[in-house]
Amino acid sequence: MKVSDVRSTEGKYLKSEHLQGRRVTVTIASYQREMLGQGSDAKEKTVLYFQGKAKGMALNRINEDRLVDMFGDEMDDWVGQKITLGTERTQYQGKTVDGLRVVPSPHHQPQQNGGKPGLEHVVQQRSGYQLSEMRPVGKPVDDLPDDEVPGF
Repeated sequence: MKVSDVRSTEGKYLKSEHLQGRRVTVTIASYQREMLGQGSDAKEKTVLYFQGKAKGMALNRINEDRLVDMFGDEMDDWVGQKITLGTERTQYQGKTVDGLRVVPSPHHQPQQNGGKPGLEHVVQQRSGYQLSEMRPVGKPVDDLPDDEVPGF
């Protein structure tokens, strides 16, 4: 048995390694505010939990903004919604790593959220593409079954 195999399945929270390079569709079952980190680095974050899954997903600002754009600012409205999770290359502590991401769905219209930068702005700023240039691929997220991923 490899140490990396054991470490990749440890813990209460979903990591990018758990997806094994795949995109998975899940249904949001609940959310909670939880203290993450230790000592002076501890921060309160929103953690999503999914139907039929043991691990929660701690939300960072990017994923939180994507969910707001997809479903609105009220987190209670997120419960029961299907989302797709994947990974994107990103910078973390000076290194390029795979970051866990809520994949923006072209099938959801961005919500109006009081002048806060919307998904169009976020996508353009981070990728250089206009959201309108992106094309839907495959079935709408709402039509997909939840995916099975070992260790998640």
